[in-house]
Amino acid sequence: MIQTVIFDLDGTLLDTEKYYCAKWKEAMAHFGYHMTDEEAYSVRSLGMPYAPEHFKKLYGEDFDYDKVHTYRRKLTDQVLDEGPIEAKPGAEELLKYLRKKVCVQRLPPQEVWSAAVVC
Repeated sequence: MIQTVIFDLDGTLLDTEKYYCAKWKEAMAHFGYHMTDEEAYSVRSLGMPYAPEHFKKLYGEDFDYDKVHTYRRKLTDQVLDEGPIEAKPGAEELLKYLRKKVCVQRLPPQEVWSAAVVC
């Protein structure tokens, strides 16, 4: 019997990957860098402790990760402010199923898009 299910909404239940990749490419272009789709997708699940080094390997030791990352977050936040992000195929059906079996709990709105807990 299912007792607990934990989801990360970002890219799991919500289709955020396309926005992250597009906004990484846009931020990079803003600072004069060219980022391929492959390079953009290579950072989608990369943890913060590893990202600066990864970017320096791709774009050189002088790459200012914090500056570009901050700008990318601003661009991504604008997308989030424009309206809801579509759910991944099957996400709504899965959550409906789980609601019948277990309780569903969400984080407060300002954090809801980083994680959700189904207990």
